Formats: sequence, structure tokens, C-alpha cells
Amino acid sequence: MKKKHLRQISAALLLLFVAVTACACHKQSTPAPGSGPSRTGGDQPGPDGGDKREVPLLWRVEGGESNGTLYLFGSIHAADDSAYPLRQAVLDAYEASDVLAVEADTLVYELDADQQMAATGKVAYADGTEISDHIDPGLYAAAVRLLKEDRVYSPLYDRYQPVLWIPLLEDIAIRRAGLNAQMGLDLYFLRRAKNEGREIMEVESMSEQMALLGSLSDTLQEEWLRSYVEEGGIDRAAVELAELYNRWKRGEDISAAVGIGDPALETEMEKALIADRNPSMTDAAEACLQEGGTTFFVVGAAHTGGSGGIAALLKSRGYTVTPC
Repeated sequence: MKKKHLRQISAALLLLFVAVTACACHKQSTPAPGSGPSRTGGDQPGPDGGDKREVPLLWRVEGGESNGTLYLFGSIHAADDSAYPLRQAVLDAYEASDVLAVEADTLVYELDADQQMAATGKVAYADGTEISDHIDPGLYAAAVRLLKEDRVYSPLYDRYQPVLWIPLLEDIAIRRAGLNAQMGLDLYFLRRAKNEGREIMEVESMSEQMALLGSLSDTLQEEWLRSYVEEGGIDRAAVELAELYNRWKRGEDISAAVGIGDPALETEMEKALIADRNPSMTDAAEACLQEGGTTFFVVGAAHTGGSGGIAALLKSRGYTVTPC
């Protein structure tokens, strides 16, 4: 595969981090179409200039049989400038840490052709077929039209499953919501850690995440794609993303799965993208605690809260989990 083509596919795969997290929002009451992320409310400084913002999902974890400390931070993978500067409690937790743990080191991935080749293979059709052989022809034509309108379509994408197409459409929704994947909290901390020479640990890897997405059923992938391509789908996604972002800034739990119209498919999605990953993420957090030292552990906020989230799982294993 030529380097230019590999970069095109690689860029789409990086956006899957955003698409997966966007699926973690619950469809509650949504703002009127066209409304963007709120820049006022509980996450803003107080009138006296003091730092009175609520903290988006931050916990301090200690105890058990370990002598380590872990700060668990629920991130969001697309943001705007209203997320910054972060509250001092978050910055202090990062500064106090020896290690930054992230879902995957996307900055290394961007520069590593071997990783890119391994990851792209997880969501490619291995039998020589193309996406048009697997999904409704009208859906395929509509998806191509939307990507061409956004000037991001490449015939190379036809070799890949719908999970590669979804983030490209999701990125349109992100921009319509007034957000930017380059301002996501994972990237913010990754860039800081790289610049400071801080140790970085991967909780998962791009190849692992791609293998998971590539294993989703054909039906789920097709309906997930349809939710963006159907009339008004991207605009609805933009409204939901803006609401998700505001909920994250208010420190609300966003661990429930989004609806795509079919309860069985919603269950499959929630299980694969959230529930099945939380125990292994908790194992990684526990390993950091047992190793000692202090770790700033940043994963998508969909994984941190709720009864099956990392915070609750660590507490069930005997650790002291304190909201910050």
C-alpha cells in the first residue's frame, strides 16, 4: 500500500477513537438543532474569578494491597476551547503523577507504518470483496455522496468495513457541533507528556481496538452507518455530541449506551465497546497501583462512571476511590 494511501486510511482509523466515545452518550433531552456546546454554566469560573468549575469525572484511587496512587480521569475525545484551561485539581493530579496511561498512544501510531498496516488489516475485507458487496446499495451510494461532499472520499475506503466509514461521517458531525478532535483531552495530555519526557503507558493499542471494531456484526455496522447517512442523521449526531460534551463538562456520568433504534443491536454495541473492555482497563489500572508510584490514568469517560465503570470496579476490588 502506498504511503499516501496508508495515511488516508490511518487518519480515518484515528477518528474511530472519537466515534467509539460518541457512542457512549445516552439519548436524553437534546437541545434545539444548531445549538453548540455551552460556554456558560457550572463549568465556568465563579464571579470572583475563583476556580469554581465542576471537575469532569476525576477520582483518586489508593489502598488495597498496593502502595501506589492512581488518578482516574474520564476524558472526551473531541472538545473546544471552553474545556481549557482545565481545573487546577486536574492539572495538579497530572503534575503529581510519574506515568501517563492512555487508551492508545496515537502520536506514536501516526508515525509508525507497521502499526498502521497492522491496524488497517483488522477492518479490511480479507476475501477481496468491497463494502458495496455487504451493505444496502442505496446506503452505500448515500455514504459515498456525503463523503464526496466533504471532500474526503477515496475509492480505497471501499476495501474496508463500515466501521472505517463511520468516523469520517462522525467527524462531520463533530465539526457541526463546534468541536475539534485535535482538542480532545487524550491528545492534550499525550502532547504534554511527550514534551516533558514523561513515561507513557498504553492501556490498549490501536490494533486491539481495530480488531474489536472489526468483529462487530455486519448488521450492527450497517445500522450504525445508516444512523449517520439517513436524512438528518449527521445533524442529529451533532446535537447529541454537543449535549454529550456539555454533560461531560458538568461532570455527569455518560456511561450509558446510545440508541440506534434496535435494542438487540444496542446491547451488542454496549457490550463490545464498553462493558467488555472495562474489566481489562480495570486490570491495567490495578497493575499501575500495585507497581507503586503515581499514575494519571486517562480513558474515555464512558468507561469510568456507572455501576460497571472502572471507578466502581476498582472499589469492588477493595480500593479506596475518592471523587476529586
